[in-house]
Amino acid sequence: MSQSDKRQNSGLRIALPLFFALIMNAAAHAYFTITFPALGRELKLTDLDSSLILSISAVVMMLAAPGWGWLCESWGRRRVILTGLIVSACSSITLALVIGIRSELAMMVQWLFLTLLTIRIVHTALSAGVQPAAQAVIADLTLREGRARGMGFMGAAFGLGTIAGGFLALLSGSHYLVAGFLCIAAMLSVSVVVLVFNFQETGPAEKQALQAALPLKAVLPYFLTTLLGLSMYSALQQITSWRLQDGFAMASHQSVQFTGAIMMATMIAMIVTQGGLVVRLKWSAQKLRLTGLCLIALALLVATVVITPFMLLAVMMMLGLGLGMLLPGNLALLSLAAGNNQQGKIAGINGMCQGAGLALGPVSGSLLYNIDMRLPYLLAGILFTLLTIYGVYMLKRTGQTVSVPG
Repeated sequence: MSQSDKRQNSGLRIALPLFFALIMNAAAHAYFTITFPALGRELKLTDLDSSLILSISAVVMMLAAPGWGWLCESWGRRRVILTGLIVSACSSITLALVIGIRSELAMMVQWLFLTLLTIRIVHTALSAGVQPAAQAVIADLTLREGRARGMGFMGAAFGLGTIAGGFLALLSGSHYLVAGFLCIAAMLSVSVVVLVFNFQETGPAEKQALQAALPLKAVLPYFLTTLLGLSMYSALQQITSWRLQDGFAMASHQSVQFTGAIMMATMIAMIVTQGGLVVRLKWSAQKLRLTGLCLIALALLVATVVITPFMLLAVMMMLGLGLGMLLPGNLALLSLAAGNNQQGKIAGINGMCQGAGLALGPVSGSLLYNIDMRLPYLLAGILFTLLTIYGVYMLKRTGQTVSVPG
């Protein structure tokens, strides 16, 4: 094993407590996202009320993430991450209390809506720094040539947490939501304890007197990739069930089950790619990004002409493979384009793009689907094809993978 590989592996071992915390944080997010639509109906909220809570939360994340990114440069990555995890645990406990004593509270629906919205806004505003700070930590602990591998492990942690949250939702159903949210709070609390005793600050010990400007023009295509990627995936989460019903004549119950199978298969393909294939291939970040863009564009375009649900499943697994290459490559290029004292800032802006994608995806996907069920896939496929062409053009024009500030 080379000296650089040893240093790379040493950095990733230091980050193991963080990976555990990211898994728990992703599980909390997935559990809420999966269970909240059914919870809203049980609490007599309209579907529009539930959608508003989710959409407003995404907008709050979009607005808060850059601020946390800036803050983790001066306040420290560790403090930002711990703050977010503690707030997430408290939010889960509060949700469990509201659900458990809703009959005793005798709240009107409007007040219940405002209560849940307030809980979610506070939670999102104060925990939006977890991902940007974690991305900055990976940048601190990895060498340039291994940056994509580190970002791949961070993505794999998110995927594992998503699966864990989905499994917990399967166990709790809609009858044991109080126990489910308390379980989430307990897992987050454990991750806080693990970080407190096993994770140290990784940011620069000293601030640089002269702060270089962020290379926003150079990284704009990578931010756009994040925006389109999250918009596309969040739209597919919503329209897949409709496609199965309208395109393949599935009953409602069957479509929900098969949608779950499709999304699970997509996530597993992404995790295997990020946690295994990316590590073994040792490709450059630019090669990973371009290959991922090609696979995603191809999967989306093929999805417009599939004729069976199982063909759609296979295509979505290809999409998961593409995401597994695209995300770590894209994050690595963002990180490499920034200086050591800019990692939190660049990650915070990327977090804003993630929030914008989560907010825009369901709305745009629904509007396009109402015109034609294949239109969301077709338009997304064209956009990813254009990103691929532009990436190849810029690579040939510049003759380098990324511009790095001096």
